[in-house]
Amino acid sequence: QRGEHDIDNQMIFKSNPGFIFHDSRGFESGGLEETEKVKNFIKTRAASSTLAEQLHAIWYCLPMADTTRPFLKADQDFFDLEGVGNVPVIAIFTKCDGLFTEVCGNLMADHQGIDPSELTTKGKEKVEEVLTNRFNKLQQHQFKPAAHVYTRALAATQTECVKNLEQVTAGAITSEALQLTFVSVQCNNLDLCTFYAIKKF
Repeated sequence: QRGEHDIDNQMIFKSNPGFIFHDSRGFESGGLEETEKVKNFIKTRAASSTLAEQLHAIWYCLPMADTTRPFLKADQDFFDLEGVGNVPVIAIFTKCDGLFTEVCGNLMADHQGIDPSELTTKGKEKVEEVLTNRFNKLQQHQFKPAAHVYTRALAATQTECVKNLEQVTAGAITSEALQLTFVSVQCNNLDLCTFYAIKKF
């Protein structure tokens, strides 16, 4: 929950002990303290000469409950960071259920009697289009995100979202050694491990 996370504290999950997380409380509009703390943390890790102390990827969450709202200034400031090295940022668009519902509603209004499976397919395509446009706006900043994914709260989509995030993250890591290290700790994603094993050899 918000207020309980300290970015300096590492988190290790029993299900995947090779994966170390650092989580911030998130940025609030006008909340400079947490923003500066995250910036300093990233720059310190970027300057480290020790592989274990470096950041290998950043997952940056952007809630999409209201796609008409512009990005917060704190978000824009983050993507204007300098001196962070080559660490890739993955933009994670969260809370996309409302957007998916809105898109499907518009599709049903425009296409009476549309088949449910076609509605789902076209709905996903439209959501991806909207989020790609949002992603492209972030590309105008100094610290450009390398890729993006989106999540929905429906339980049936959770496994798919996690696997997609793992695949996108692995693809965004430019160092081959780090990429193989990242893939090696994905013990719960056999498809990802197999893909990179075939790609490597």
